Amino acid sequence: MSNDKKDIAAIVKSINDILQRNALTEKEVISLLKKAKEVKKNNGSFGLLNFVSNTYKEFLTEDEIEKLQKSSYFNDLAKKTIELLISQEILTKIEANMLYSYLKIN
Repeated sequence: MSNDKKDIAAIVKSINDILQRNALTEKEVISLLKKAKEVKKNNGSFGLLNFVSNTYKEFLTEDEIEKLQKSSYFNDLAKKTIELLISQEILTKIEANMLYSYLKIN
């Protein structure tokens, strides 16, 4: 998980830098990853989608989500996040490819 810890730190830093506030901590992301893995295991992909759809609201406003999406760093941030979800075995490569397509990321 050493590389994952570096990736988590980079993701958290990027989000906080873009939003210009401490929206997330590394500890919160690690906790979210553990919860997401458990949700996926117990409730499948749709359960995971529901979990993500509700959980982000605890940390980010709709305006902040929009700010992240409009950021020039969004594609790199999204790729790094998806790669982390694959390495944590939360997403399969097939699910990741669908997410890349949905987000229109190469």
